[in-house]
Amino acid sequence: MSDLLPPPRSTAVAAADEHAPSWRAHADDGDPILEQVDLKELLATIRRRWKLVTVITLASVGAAWIIAKTEAPKYQATATIRLVDTRRAMTNGIDNQPPVYGGVAMWADPIQSQLQVLDSRSVATEVVKQHPLGLRVIPKGVGAKIFSTLTVVSDPVADSIRLRFRREGIVASAGAVTARAAYDSLITIGGLSFAVKDNPGVAEGWLVSKPLVSAAIGLTAALTPRQRKLTDVIDVDYVDEDPYQAQQVVNATVDVFRDANAQAWQAESRRRREFLGVQVLKSDSQLNDAQQKLSEFRSQEHMYGTADQVTAQQAELFQLEDKRQEMIADRDMYQRLLVTLQGPWDSTRAKTLQTIISSPEIAANPVVSALYDQFVQLEMTRDSLTAGQYGSAPTNPDVERLNTLVGATQERLVSAIQSHVSSLTDRIASTSSEFSKFAGVLAAMPAKQAAEARLMTRVETIKRMSDQLRDDYQRASVSEAVEAGQVEIVDYATRPTKPIGARTRTKLGLGLVLGLFFGAGAAFLVERMNTAIRRREEIEQLLRVPGLAIIPQILPTAGEHGRLKFAGLDMALPQSRRSQRKKAGDSPALVTASNLRSTSAEAFRTLRTNLIFSQAVHSLRTIVITSPSPQDGKTTTAANLAVTFAQQGLRVLLADCDLRRGRLHNVFRVPREPGMTQLLAGQNTLAEVMRASPVERLSFVPAGTFPPNPSELLGSARTHAILEEVAGQFDIVILDTPPVHVAGDAMILGRIADGVILVLRAGNTERGAAQHAMQRLTNVGARVVGAVLNDPDRKVPQYGGYYYYDYYYGDEPQKA
Repeated sequence: MSDLLPPPRSTAVAAADEHAPSWRAHADDGDPILEQVDLKELLATIRRRWKLVTVITLASVGAAWIIAKTEAPKYQATATIRLVDTRRAMTNGIDNQPPVYGGVAMWADPIQSQLQVLDSRSVATEVVKQHPLGLRVIPKGVGAKIFSTLTVVSDPVADSIRLRFRREGIVASAGAVTARAAYDSLITIGGLSFAVKDNPGVAEGWLVSKPLVSAAIGLTAALTPRQRKLTDVIDVDYVDEDPYQAQQVVNATVDVFRDANAQAWQAESRRRREFLGVQVLKSDSQLNDAQQKLSEFRSQEHMYGTADQVTAQQAELFQLEDKRQEMIADRDMYQRLLVTLQGPWDSTRAKTLQTIISSPEIAANPVVSALYDQFVQLEMTRDSLTAGQYGSAPTNPDVERLNTLVGATQERLVSAIQSHVSSLTDRIASTSSEFSKFAGVLAAMPAKQAAEARLMTRVETIKRMSDQLRDDYQRASVSEAVEAGQVEIVDYATRPTKPIGARTRTKLGLGLVLGLFFGAGAAFLVERMNTAIRRREEIEQLLRVPGLAIIPQILPTAGEHGRLKFAGLDMALPQSRRSQRKKAGDSPALVTASNLRSTSAEAFRTLRTNLIFSQAVHSLRTIVITSPSPQDGKTTTAANLAVTFAQQGLRVLLADCDLRRGRLHNVFRVPREPGMTQLLAGQNTLAEVMRASPVERLSFVPAGTFPPNPSELLGSARTHAILEEVAGQFDIVILDTPPVHVAGDAMILGRIADGVILVLRAGNTERGAAQHAMQRLTNVGARVVGAVLNDPDRKVPQYGGYYYYDYYYGDEPQKA
């Protein structure tokens, strides 16, 4: 066997580690398996669950069809209005309310405010009173169009009114009350007033009514006002099953809204006019009283026209006082700033001087202005002379001369400012003298002149207020006379001819799309609820061991006379196949012997190759084959793996260690006894229980009789001794053991053997069961070298896996 093994680990194995498979790359991270959902996987899921998707899709399409057939068609009528300041234009600006706002607070959107009024219950109630909203005519084909007039006189007292159409006229009954009228004549009954144009062609019908509140709520629910973007234009939509009623109701709504808006403005103008009328009367009374008091005062005191003189002198006196106080404030400020200018010259004195010069009073002095300009020019000249890297030193004669000139100019400038402050003091004294003279003159005037002035002022004030009130009163009167409001109807609604909403075909298409969507979602959900292992990648991610091979479905082999019989097929096999079958025995499970060129046989050869070239092959002599649960395919895997090793030229011993339910004797068509039970119990020797097989270099030991204590036999020291004995006689020893979750035999033998292979069944072995089995094996120290994914139900291709064996190992085409 040594010539079949790879080189030592120091060469080939070490190099292989650099390119370790993906399962090793994930061996150290603790992240759970992450299943990426892509379009290919979703399509595969839908294909696998096509029945569920079909049922949900058909149900959705059926529901859409029922809705399309049972839902009554809806018609939408649209009227267009505009919110404009018609009143302001008609009154030529007399109405002093701002346009559109109508007294609404400035922080509110006026258009939206009007939309809320339009959709209010008060407008809806008025519409319901005037038009047949909330009324339903039976039979449906008759409709509200048969009425020339239909209004609500009061809240309907009857739920329905029976209408019988006779040749000569109409008979209406509401409970015990009956009314008759000719066609196109008015009938008032049950809170309704209506007239039928002509005989509608039916014997009778019913006029079903609603209470006003319910009808108004229904109107607001079906009415939709929409503002056009960045305009004051509003579209008003109304939806109804009757196109005639939809047109009438929406037109009635805009009419009611326009009239209500105009009436609200007129009511506001009327209230303002009435209020102003009362104020005008009060103002006239106060004016008459003030004029009467002034006339009486002049008659008693013989004072005529002196109030204007007193007023003028008082104004002049106030001006003098203001001027004097202003000059005093300026003088005090300049004196405080001059104190700052005393002392050595620094940046503070420079800022103070600049503040004084910037004063309008000082800046107006030509002497001060000229000296300041000279001072600034000298400083600029000195700065330009001393600034920079090559500037002159302070001891430079030119710099010293400029310093002298700057200092002299500063002193002259301060002296000029002091002179200006002194002149300001003289002016204050002169103004104070003039103020005293005017004050004496005014004090000398008789006190009765001041009283006359007060009376005249009161008269003028009341007169001005009265004139303003009269002007406002006239404006309110004109505004009240204007009947227009802020609503202008741009277009009335026309009768709709086509129903709105999706057509039957569109609804069916929508139902199909929704059905496919929810069907795919349900299929995906059902798929995600299936926690069985389905792909090789899941083995590597879940168990952190390599997936050694995928065993596809084992097809039936040739029966008697060299013919293939399976699923109703009966065909002859080539002569080469017959000879292979004859040599390999007659067991369909041994596909590696009976059908060498099948994909299943090649899968087992791939498993053998992966084991031979694994990193630990130099120490892998005894192999335990087990599975998490029964029916996973461990026995078939063990038998075919043993055959492939024997076909490779190795001496192989296959032992059935499933002492409870051994099946390998059926595969090789030999008796079960004597076998492993007798060998472990010491009843027979190895040579006595070992059987030859149809495959060269392959020996087989059946399970033997069922013992009462299988675990004790397998865990005994004799088992160790027997395994050591056969290890010296054979290159490979393969042990078929019970499932991990059924008995502890696999864990007992796994500790003794060099390696364990875990067989999993695609679509059947649960992830939790596989992980638990792996955990139990590793807990006892067993060395799991990999896992085999058995796929007798062809689950792997359904989930995106491929076998890649048919191309090279399928049957060759028959030649003619």
